[in-house]
Amino acid sequence: MKHAVFMALIVSTGLAVSAVSAEAKGGHGTRASFAELDANNDGALTPDEMKAHHAGRFEATDTDGDGLLSVEELMIRTSKDAEARVQAMIARFDANKDGMLSRDELPAPGAKHEKRANRFFEKADADGNGALSQEEFDTARANLKDRAKGPGGKPGKSAD
Repeated sequence: MKHAVFMALIVSTGLAVSAVSAEAKGGHGTRASFAELDANNDGALTPDEMKAHHAGRFEATDTDGDGLLSVEELMIRTSKDAEARVQAMIARFDANKDGMLSRDELPAPGAKHEKRANRFFEKADADGNGALSQEEFDTARANLKDRAKGPGGKPGKSAD
């Protein structure tokens, strides 16, 4: 169970980071639904609606309005995207509807990540009960953000 919950956290965080990175580079980012793109609700998408949606996402991420996306602004966006993805993953796989994922509720993860996943989960599971509470999850996520900043608050891995 420890491995399954950790993998959900890592996969969703990685997907969110990839989505924001792709969008910052002019790629696709997080996919919008048809309804989100169809601004005038006429049942048809125009290139102008798609361009407006993309510009709106940039503006929403650019919280200080300077026309530039800082590390901090992208991290805020990433954490919101990651949280939404984790919530969706739990909703999708939580067969017994207890708000947590057991190993049996998820497809088996790749073996090469198991050692790292177990080590992380052991650190994140502060009370040792085999499940992450909201507080443990939030703390682990904050720690991942801190690690992403790297030495001196710059992007990159921090020293462990």
